[in-house]
Amino acid sequence: MRKLTFTLFLLISSYLIGFSQYGSGKVSGVVLDGSKKPLASISITLLKASDSAIVKSVVSSKDGKYEFTGVADGDYIVSASAVGQEKNYSGKISVN
Repeated sequence: MRKLTFTLFLLISSYLIGFSQYGSGKVSGVVLDGSKKPLASISITLLKASDSAIVKSVVSSKDGKYEFTGVADGDYIVSASAVGQEKNYSGKISVN
């Protein structure tokens, strides 16, 4: 079983301050294998850090990219999983 390696890029949008209760943050990144090649069709899930509740899920694109938009302020964890791959988790991510 191969282990997923992924890199997260945290981008926070602050131009929608009036709509902050709905979430104006953005979390995006790239899923890479052990040799730094992008991985397509990987299930990416945004989880609340406090209780691991699922917030949103997406699938990585053919170039390994993923993006969550409309993310409310708070602490999160990102998980990456696929059939035949070991599930991997990011460290805690803060959106504010």
